[in-house]
Amino acid sequence: MSNEKDEQWLERWSEYRAKGRARGIAIPAASFLVLYAVLMAVMSLVSGFSDPLSGSLIEGQFARAGVVAVLYVLGATAFGWINWAVAERRYQRLTQHGSK
Repeated sequence: MSNEKDEQWLERWSEYRAKGRARGIAIPAASFLVLYAVLMAVMSLVSGFSDPLSGSLIEGQFARAGVVAVLYVLGATAFGWINWAVAERRYQRLTQHGSK
């Protein structure tokens, strides 16, 4: 039995998923990258911590920086895909449950 909160979520997710999977994966992935960059910048300023990407760029190790950047993008894409998959599973569960 779905409640009002589930029905509101279903309505929002239906609108979101209608815009396409690629967009639905790219937006959380890009958000994750921005959040990560901001977090690393704050940590660098506060504690002197240097993440591998900025550290490699500062040291002039551009090949290493490229590999790290690719890994960050792959990680963000995985985050977006997992976010989509979890929401899609919930959507399928709620729509199958609601049709019975």
